[in-house]
Amino acid sequence: MTTTVGITIRNAPRTECATVAAYACDQRFRGWAASGNGRRQVGSVRYVTTRYTPRATRVTCLNS
Repeated sequence: MTTTVGITIRNAPRTECATVAAYACDQRFRGWAASGNGRRQVGSVRYVTTRYTPRATRVTCLNS
């Protein structure tokens, strides 16, 4: 996925939670499907808003 604006990364899927990092505009990242609350998980305890990230249209399976 690629951000459409600069966004903050939070430690839980709520606006009032701590900011732990940030992504610049046009930054690419891997993320999980979005939850119903408008947040997408991008790490073990990292979340971004879905407002400025595109909707996933396909899923790539990675074999470990």
